[in-house]
Amino acid sequence: MQTRASAAGHALAEAWLPDLGKWVMVDSQADIIPMLGDKPLNAVELQQALLTDAPNLTVLTSTDAKPRSYFKWVNQYLFYFDTVMDNRYGVKSSRTGLMLVPLGAHKPVVFQRTEAIHNIRYTNSVATFYAPPTGTDWLAAGSEIETR
Repeated sequence: MQTRASAAGHALAEAWLPDLGKWVMVDSQADIIPMLGDKPLNAVELQQALLTDAPNLTVLTSTDAKPRSYFKWVNQYLFYFDTVMDNRYGVKSSRTGLMLVPLGAHKPVVFQRTEAIHNIRYTNSVATFYAPPTGTDWLAAGSEIETR
């Protein structure tokens, strides 16, 4: 991450699925949602499935994306994970981020040799990194937004 001049990271999204009560990785660049059997995975779960060579690891895709070649490629990016703390659209907020760092690993402060990493908090806790979103009771309840 700090020593590579380019391609030191990969951007993807993770979506909160209230019916499953978990975050799920969505790689729109590759048109892939990683799956373990019929269970969609977040990025850390994918990392663990790859480490253990899980036999029922596959992908959900609408294209002819090849799981094996995708997993081989994306595996290099499954070490540090970061997110912006406030992703609301149209709301001015500080751009504080949270980075999940493996226990005992270096906390990076530079990206691709030259870009300083600012306004980041570090955690080793997967539970903290993948905390359920707040203020989304209407999602869990399945209620509709009223229009007038």
